[in-house]
Amino acid sequence: MANKKRKVAIIAFGMEHCNRGVETHARMLFERLHKESGMDVFLIKGSGKSSAHEIVLSVPKRHTWLNRFLGKIRGYNIYWEQVWFLFRLGFHLLRNRYDVLYTQEYVHMVGVGKMRKWLAPGMRIVYCEGFISTHGTRLKYADILQEVNKDNYKVLAPLAKECGKEIKLIPHFFDPRWESPDEGWEKLKEQVIEFKVDRKMILYVGPTELREKNFHVLEQAFHKLGSDWCLLICGEVPQACRTSLDPSGDRLKVLCLTHSLMQVIYPLADVFILPSLDEPFGIATIEALSHGLPVLLHDTEHSLWLCNDPNQCIDMREAANILSKLQDKTFVEESFEQISFKNQQYFLKTFTWEHLKKDYLQLFAE
Repeated sequence: MANKKRKVAIIAFGMEHCNRGVETHARMLFERLHKESGMDVFLIKGSGKSSAHEIVLSVPKRHTWLNRFLGKIRGYNIYWEQVWFLFRLGFHLLRNRYDVLYTQEYVHMVGVGKMRKWLAPGMRIVYCEGFISTHGTRLKYADILQEVNKDNYKVLAPLAKECGKEIKLIPHFFDPRWESPDEGWEKLKEQVIEFKVDRKMILYVGPTELREKNFHVLEQAFHKLGSDWCLLICGEVPQACRTSLDPSGDRLKVLCLTHSLMQVIYPLADVFILPSLDEPFGIATIEALSHGLPVLLHDTEHSLWLCNDPNQCIDMREAANILSKLQDKTFVEESFEQISFKNQQYFLKTFTWEHLKKDYLQLFAE
């Protein structure tokens, strides 16, 4: 008698309407696990098209008036979208049995963990930590904790050992071959080249208004750079910030792109800068590495693990440090080509699916 396939649910409530690294990772993991013969994998998401293995649980989105109103009373608007999704997920689990549930959302890990004996007795919860936190709650409800941040892992590993829980340091992966660029990529490439002209171009990926992104430090540094530098932001930028960044209107370009079109952008930039002081992981960082793009990250043990080069890690608390690095001719003119090759090689031996496949499959093993 053939062995029964393990039934796996990957939860991604923001899929198809929220451009975060969390959703990117969930989609790539689903695509890869779906090809494994020993598993029957389902992607449970908040938007998009349904299919035999992609299940949509639609709820009020974060930008609706209801969630904005509730966010003023408690939490924030995205929290309430997570809560509504949790209710629908609970009913789904009552009707559908899974062997393993994989989630990157704290609210869903705790909610399902508390109700597991009624919703899905015997189901294992694998929680991929997508946030900077060392609170012990995640060890109480998750059966396996996947840490993607080295600093988090160092704090939580001893606590996990004390309570007999599994914890694994397994980074996110990226495979540039998993999707083809969306229609219009040639025109997009032409637009960015026309914008860049013969200037050096900084690439920033993500929203600018979130405090944890520390974008104001990059903004301060950019103001002091010469006209031979321009800035491309792929993410949401308030109009006031756009005006402040580029009063003349010719040094800043803002784009909101699909994940596949982002892969057209990375090779056109000269340096990728992520000024966050406590980034949970940095999927955009490893995507930049995969394209051989030099990066500048905040100087932490986690950042050094990501790029494997102290020359690409600086103190992001001061704009002067970014400015000094970009004005260093040795770094910009002589090192970029060497760094580009080194980054791509490090990515290939560290962050590909082929390299990490065995570790990921162990998360779902019996």
